[in-house]
Amino acid sequence: MCSLAMTACTSGNEKAGFEGEDLAGKVEILRDKQTKQAAIRIEVPGAWQVYAGPSADRIDLTEAIAQGNNPGVFTLDVPDSVRSYFQVVTPVGKAIMAERHLPISGGFNFRDLGGYRNTEGRYVKWGRILRSDDLHHLTPEDLNYLGSIPLISVVDFRSAQEMEEAPDRIPTTATGYAASITPGNLMSAMDGDMLRPGRADSLMREMNRLLVSDPDAIGQYILLFQLLQNEKEVPLMFHCSAGKDRTGMGPHWYFMPWEWTMRRLCRTTCCQMST
Repeated sequence: MCSLAMTACTSGNEKAGFEGEDLAGKVEILRDKQTKQAAIRIEVPGAWQVYAGPSADRIDLTEAIAQGNNPGVFTLDVPDSVRSYFQVVTPVGKAIMAERHLPISGGFNFRDLGGYRNTEGRYVKWGRILRSDDLHHLTPEDLNYLGSIPLISVVDFRSAQEMEEAPDRIPTTATGYAASITPGNLMSAMDGDMLRPGRADSLMREMNRLLVSDPDAIGQYILLFQLLQNEKEVPLMFHCSAGKDRTGMGPHWYFMPWEWTMRRLCRTTCCQMST
């Protein structure tokens, strides 16, 4: 997830970037799902500053929108109808950040995969790779919010029947890609004993195994990674109905384990270099 997602930091705060300690778990951007109000939760002692902008590459570092000397949760004064990105500067490190859980009114499992650090010290860029549950109930405000990213590609892992019954609503900026992984087809390949009552645990284990071994499923995950490595197709969102199994398996696909995928994509489209 890295070249569409990777750039180098510059010194002297000339360009937003990552430096020092990984701030994951110590600093978090929050956005209320109903009010859309943004806030920052910070657990690092000492003086800190927050800068903002409409994209990770356009953060205004000339004037902080918030600053303080103590840990806590603090309101951020930024627009509520479009997405903002933040440079957070602390005594132990700095990082580019955004809300991980997107404030989508018409859905429940919309998340940004940005901000994760790999073993090579690179970070997945915010606003480049997103995952979600189905998009059928998105509101006009949700579509405007996603369009402000702007979302370019949407990969739909649902079956043809699921797509027909609840077609995606996507922003005008985006193109949809059907990449059906059909649970019914996978279940037909299972041992009949697993389909008996009381075998839910065995059923789910086998389903996960098939998601990384079934040729048709593999073909759809190949499409996902081909799109991720094409700069013109990113930012990209991938989803199924609940945003759990078919979607959750995507980043962990066995032909492209997470760390391998991070290293490969960090050389292509989706990562930010730390210094």
